[in-house]
Amino acid sequence: MDAFVHQDDHHLLILVPLVPVPASRPRITVRSGRGFAYFDGRYKQFREDYSRVLSKVKIQKYEGGLEVHTNVYVPRPRTTKKHWPKGDNDNYEKACWDGLNGVAWDDDDQVVINHTVKIFTELDPRVCLQIRPLAVERLRRTILWSESFSKRWRS
Repeated sequence: MDAFVHQDDHHLLILVPLVPVPASRPRITVRSGRGFAYFDGRYKQFREDYSRVLSKVKIQKYEGGLEVHTNVYVPRPRTTKKHWPKGDNDNYEKACWDGLNGVAWDDDDQVVINHTVKIFTELDPRVCLQIRPLAVERLRRTILWSESFSKRWRS
């Protein structure tokens, strides 16, 4: 399984053909009087597979602020009443973004603007990311919109 990557001066597109798994909280156990942290099996396997797939691609790292769009396509369970996948968006982000530390960016704290979508798919499960350098004008518009909304809300 290989990732599809396209990078130019304006953005980076990454498609990773893996079943997305939301990040789990570390579990703690005590053995011989010492505490150990570990992750559950599905998330641990996803992290290993995701890192292995990304290690095969050549990506030029970004510096500075970034805007990231993350789409996770999760297989629909046989029986569910929900119209969206289980798991919080921020946990899907964490699972996908941590694997990009040192690959597409130095650290995911560079992400200033983000948008994440999680949906069921009848086709191939996958993670799709679009990363682009932060456009100062877009950030300025976002801040101005937020400030004008706050002023209206307070009055």
